Amino acid sequence: MQQPFVMTMSAKRAYREFILLTTIKHPNIIRLLNAFTPDSDLANFREVYLVMELMTHNLHEVIHRLRLDHKTLSFFVYQSLCAIKHLHTSGVIHRDLKPSNIVVNDRCVLKVLDFGLARKKNVDTSMRMSDYVVTRYYRAPEVILGLPYSEKVDIWSVGCIFAEMINHTVLFPGKDRIDQWTKIYNVMGTPNEDFINQLGQSAAMYVRSLRRANPKPLAEIVPDSNFLPETENPRVNLTCEL
Repeated sequence: MQQPFVMTMSAKRAYREFILLTTIKHPNIIRLLNAFTPDSDLANFREVYLVMELMTHNLHEVIHRLRLDHKTLSFFVYQSLCAIKHLHTSGVIHRDLKPSNIVVNDRCVLKVLDFGLARKKNVDTSMRMSDYVVTRYYRAPEVILGLPYSEKVDIWSVGCIFAEMINHTVLFPGKDRIDQWTKIYNVMGTPNEDFINQLGQSAAMYVRSLRRANPKPLAEIVPDSNFLPETENPRVNLTCEL
């Protein structure tokens, strides 16, 4: 961490990262092995080094270089959900899940990292996320539209990552917040009235002004042709219906 104490926001992120890495233990969450600074006195305290487990690749590299077989796809999603369930059970929302924040090794073991934007559920569930929290492509609709949020935002992110592992392309590649919402709307369809009624007046008017859209069928979102046709066990092959 280079100069994490220059601004209050970066100092809070560094502190949050350190606290969560030292308190949360799980096989699918990166493990902090050591922390140190090369600086010798408080006046020159500028850098902190966090030493973590050595992992081979991040998931973004894997997704865009390899076609994953059905077993590996399932195993990656399973491990992601195990990590997120442990965080949520511990009262923590990650808030910035994306392929580059997930690392894997040559044995297909997956670990979640980067907790600089994580929050305690009991503190933040009634708050609104800043636009800078959660990378745009993996941002849940309630975040885009400024609604109070819960740990469900992490589940949305996992779903987006799963689709990206299958399709080898980002599911909702929005250019800005409005474009991000439009891409979600065109795929998922018009939200129900219960969702719209939670929005502020201007956001609700905007959503109601859009043409009605039907959700796309799953076979169109993740077509069977994007799965490897042959795997080690044909009886457990994945398809959009499974």
